[in-house]
Amino acid sequence: MEEDNENFIEENGEVFKKDSESIVETELENPKMGIQSNDKEVKRNLATATEEKIEEETSIQEDTTSTKEDKQLDTKNSYHYKKSPKIEKADTVNISYGEEKNRYGLPVLFDLIDKEKIKFNVEEASAKYVDLLLKENLLIINCAHDGITNSLKQTIAQDDNFKQYLKYEVSFDEYDRSDIKDLIEDCKKIILQKENKKLLLFIYNTKDTNPPKLLRSLKKENGNGKKDILTKLDNTICIIYITYHEHKNYLKGSCFDFHTIDTFQIYAATHKITEDQIYILESKRVENIWSKDDKEFLKDIDKIIEAPNFDQIIRDKKKETTTSFLSSLKNKNAPLSRYVLFIATLFPELSPDMFIEYLHILLKKRKKIKINGEKISLLNLWEEDSDLILDECNLETYRKDNQYFIDFKSSAENTERESFVFKELTFFAQRNARLLIDQQHLFTSKASLKLHYKMHPIIAKLAMQFKNYYGDELLKKWLLQLEDERKEILYIKKKFKKIKADRKGVIDKINELRLLKNIKDEEDKIKRLRKITPIRFRQQHDDLLDELQFMRFLFHKEEGIPESVSIEEILSGLYDLEETLLEQLHVTNNDHNKASNNLSRNVYLYVDLLSTIHEKDESDELISDFFTESLRLIYHHFILLDVITKFQIKNETFNTFEYYKQSLIHSNKNLNEIAITAFCDLLSAQSSDFYMYFSKIKDWFPENGKSFQEYTKLEKNVVIILFDVLTKQMTSDKRYEKNNTPLNSDTYKAIFQDRSKCKRYLNIVVSNMLNILLISEEEKEYVFKKIQNQLTELIVFWYQILKKIQELNISNTTIEEEIQFLIDIILNTLRKDQLKKIKTGLERNRSFLNKQIIAIKDFSEKQQLKKERDSLIQFINLLNN
Repeated sequence: MEEDNENFIEENGEVFKKDSESIVETELENPKMGIQSNDKEVKRNLATATEEKIEEETSIQEDTTSTKEDKQLDTKNSYHYKKSPKIEKADTVNISYGEEKNRYGLPVLFDLIDKEKIKFNVEEASAKYVDLLLKENLLIINCAHDGITNSLKQTIAQDDNFKQYLKYEVSFDEYDRSDIKDLIEDCKKIILQKENKKLLLFIYNTKDTNPPKLLRSLKKENGNGKKDILTKLDNTICIIYITYHEHKNYLKGSCFDFHTIDTFQIYAATHKITEDQIYILESKRVENIWSKDDKEFLKDIDKIIEAPNFDQIIRDKKKETTTSFLSSLKNKNAPLSRYVLFIATLFPELSPDMFIEYLHILLKKRKKIKINGEKISLLNLWEEDSDLILDECNLETYRKDNQYFIDFKSSAENTERESFVFKELTFFAQRNARLLIDQQHLFTSKASLKLHYKMHPIIAKLAMQFKNYYGDELLKKWLLQLEDERKEILYIKKKFKKIKADRKGVIDKINELRLLKNIKDEEDKIKRLRKITPIRFRQQHDDLLDELQFMRFLFHKEEGIPESVSIEEILSGLYDLEETLLEQLHVTNNDHNKASNNLSRNVYLYVDLLSTIHEKDESDELISDFFTESLRLIYHHFILLDVITKFQIKNETFNTFEYYKQSLIHSNKNLNEIAITAFCDLLSAQSSDFYMYFSKIKDWFPENGKSFQEYTKLEKNVVIILFDVLTKQMTSDKRYEKNNTPLNSDTYKAIFQDRSKCKRYLNIVVSNMLNILLISEEEKEYVFKKIQNQLTELIVFWYQILKKIQELNISNTTIEEEIQFLIDIILNTLRKDQLKKIKTGLERNRSFLNKQIIAIKDFSEKQQLKKERDSLIQFINLLNN
């Protein structure tokens, strides 16, 4: 474990990098990297934005008390410097699920091509599905050929009915959630909120799972589930999910229709396959010479369709027997075949370059073999007879879509081949798969998303066969790799704060010295200089001070004032020093952004791998065992909680709540803080899922009436989490209020949209969010007042959301009942002392609004404030009646 984290030391939540001085020196060799403007004021303004950005995105933990010194200095009398806002947060990587920039697998623009370049003629099918789509808003189409799928998507997207629609596409396998309702919500929030248009969304698969992930999800939906989905689509989103499942009646009995397109008929028409040839192909499919699975069948036809002797090939086609595959695999006289077949089985449809690269990895350290009395390496043997070896192994190189691939001539028995490899050559398969995977540099910047998606299903299959290595050891190795990235980010944040503090020190000195510029009396000037308090400057910048001989006395007590003092010269040196520090801030910020983006990407991919393993694990134990064991050693990888959070969101039926619980009651305070942040992210991931998660933790909250002194650690932390999540919902809604309707607000969707769950849980939510006052009473007075104000603001905001919906006069809503229900909950749930505090806060808000109304001159703003004030008065009266 220690070797994997040898570059870092972590003590009391602080992360230090070993041999950090040499690292800093390397980064300072080119301090002006990335800064090209010569305008100092422009750079300083950029620095201000940089400081705000990095502190907001990384949530650096600092004291939030503000002082007079924190205020921006008067620009008339001092050197301009703006203090960055401080944020109270845990010392952890904070990836907010509410922000698009930190998400992966979201919908992307669908690229339209020239109509003349659409390969397959699907006009008839397109017209049929367009009509259905406009009526039903969601279609599931079963299509067995990728090329026909692409042609159908292009033809539908270019239909006149969708001319004014936005067109997007998404792989549901790569999407980071598990429910189509979440995807619809994301489309509304991320795409449609920006543009007032309708959306045409294509959903497709990128993983060969049986059945596909989204089909499994949709099959669970009953009639009400379909109604919920169509209600969310709201005639503003049309979805076409084009998938493939060989059992065409898979959704039979569900509320969703499953439309199957006759792919072979379209394929044959496009490629002008004759009726005689169709008869031959279909006859041999009955004899299992061609695969009975439509997708595998068409995949094999793709390999030969452009061959000049296509007719002869299909007439001569004979069944490939498994004995030929097995004999080649186990033939000791042809050892090279074993490696070739192994790669082809694990990695179907590889490009020739990748096939050769993988073969080199496996063969470069193999011993030479004797052929006709002469020793020859297996690599040389491959290079001399590669085409012959491929043919003997029933492999071929074929061309498709202007690319070349190596694969078996027939796909009919791919599953059986894979089974034979693992059963008949268990240790050979384990050893060589390990060699190949170790060379891929997964979860680093060297490995592409495409490579990961290719490797994950293979690793998942290997994890079923070789749990100790692929299910435990390898996953732990990659987890520690992610933890190192997390610590690297904390180290960069610490470095950023140091440089920022140094720059502030320089600016403070500039402001002090500027006051001395106009003093003509030298003796008085020296006297005032002596009163300037020196600061201990950071060691890594001492070399810069050495170059500025008049400056060291400003930073080190042991230095005396130079004999000849020139304020202008000192100021000039300080300006140069401040400029250097400013450039270092930019460099550090770039390093931070790069590291944060890389970690976010790698955690997403790691979760995708765990999800792939979980989908293939019939025992449902592999990932549970891995999380349980990893949590036992949580000190080595705090990043685990971020992984668990994203995994839970992607696999909502999986239960990770016990892992959160253990982390929240742990004796390590740093782990508690990280767990609170991670759990808040989970509960905030999708507002409409709030009650689903809340129902699983409702027993964690303290009993009503329990004194604060009796609260357990879990009870305190879960109350903090609840309050944090609810205030985040409110903050987000207020931020996007202009671009969002009350019905689409996070607060409404989380708290009031599901009326049955609201009636079941709202009283528990209200009573426990008020318990935050008991916890905050232990804090400083300003913290208590701040939380008390937030709580009042939150309750008022809930009422205002419902009132705004009521004013919209939307049919089929029961807002009046929901308003009365909220009032009843508040009156019946709160103790007298709690209700008194809330009413006091409401009256304070009313008084504040009155003062604002008097002060504001703008008529429209004044009217808006009056409207808010009147709504508040109504709310107060309801609570008083």
